[in-house]
Amino acid sequence: MKTVLRRRHPYSIVIGILCMAVVLIVPTAGCGLTEFEVTFSSTAGGSVTSPGEGTFYYQFDEEVSLVATPESGYRFVSWGGGAAPIADVTSASTTITSVQGNYEIRANFELAGPAQYTLTISSTAGGSVTSPGEGTFTSEQGTVVDLTASPAAGYRFVNWTGNVGTVANSSAASTTITMNGNYSITANFEAIPADQYSLTISSTAGGSVTTPGEGTFARDQGAQVSLVATAATGYRFVDWTGNVGTIANANAASTTITMNGNYSITANFEAEPEDGVNFPDANLEATIRTAIGKPTGPIFPSDLEALIGLDARGKNIENLTGLEYCINLEVLFLVDNQISNLSPLAGLSKLERLFLGSNQISDISPLAGLTNLTELGLWHNQITTVTHLKDLTKLSRLMLRGNQISDISPLVQNAGLGTGDYVDLRDNPLSSASINTYIPQLQGRGVEVDF
Repeated sequence: MKTVLRRRHPYSIVIGILCMAVVLIVPTAGCGLTEFEVTFSSTAGGSVTSPGEGTFYYQFDEEVSLVATPESGYRFVSWGGGAAPIADVTSASTTITSVQGNYEIRANFELAGPAQYTLTISSTAGGSVTSPGEGTFTSEQGTVVDLTASPAAGYRFVNWTGNVGTVANSSAASTTITMNGNYSITANFEAIPADQYSLTISSTAGGSVTTPGEGTFARDQGAQVSLVATAATGYRFVDWTGNVGTIANANAASTTITMNGNYSITANFEAEPEDGVNFPDANLEATIRTAIGKPTGPIFPSDLEALIGLDARGKNIENLTGLEYCINLEVLFLVDNQISNLSPLAGLSKLERLFLGSNQISDISPLAGLTNLTELGLWHNQITTVTHLKDLTKLSRLMLRGNQISDISPLVQNAGLGTGDYVDLRDNPLSSASINTYIPQLQGRGVEVDF
């Protein structure tokens, strides 16, 4: 409760003295002046700073200045509590235009909510802003607004211009803006030159594409673009989908795409298993448990990330499911097992030495994106084609003895095979072209070939 002071207006004191003087000098004249009480108070959150709070005395028809001042975190709402003729009851600084009687006037305050700011969005020809759209939007102070600029066919996004000080990345088609004021921004587009193609990249929940980023990019025809998908904590990369025909390895988080057209691709992520990684093959699980020193309990992806090398020779393993979580493997021995499906290895892009001899393998396409391989052992399997080895340009030792390979021309297409490298082709039904043309070509480049 605020203490109410009763104050007499200083003018009334002076006038009162004058009236007394007039009475003394001219007793029959009289004074005829009328005085009124006006009491000022306030609610929580501020105060009346002019004329103050309490009771004041004013003469008839007198004008009184009013000022209400809010405290931090509050705002003035209105003047209330009486029938006083206030010029503007919603203004913190106003007047009583004419005192006509006794009044009780209260300044009302309330908690101030977040400030509201406007965001005006537009675009140039060649595209549009699809999130949140185009026009003017209102958001609370501090709100982070998602922005997505989508180019039309034959155009590419250039940048955001205008009030871009709080735009996270003004060069990215998909970005955010933090609302700390009234802003106006424009998404700019331009036509893609005839000798370039557009690459549109997005991702699902659980991660993002960190190289080259997300949005639409223009690249020269034939350019090889590096792709890196980075999973958030608790998620893992699954694969690339969309126009993936020229992606070197759609199952690898780090790979490349060759620009032979306009492409749109998506990096897909999924939550890591809460109950641990599933190893359907008991022999593989036992080998893994020994390697990580965890004989019992769930095996989590984080347990497998520490594995750099794994020796699983002669373990009677048939199913490699679960190895896809061993993302940091550099050396892997799987010789002398019963393996036929290599799909779980497709995303192990850090592998440098991989030995798969004496298994039941016929399809080696999952190895196509393992471009860091320097040694690859595939002896005594059921392989008929080596097409998927042509881009493994770091290979220095390739062991293919005892398969069903006839055509080795893809090895000639492997530009990395050269001086000091070794290829073993013994015990294969090599074609005459392979023997008379392709093997001499490899030898001419300094490759040692056994056949």
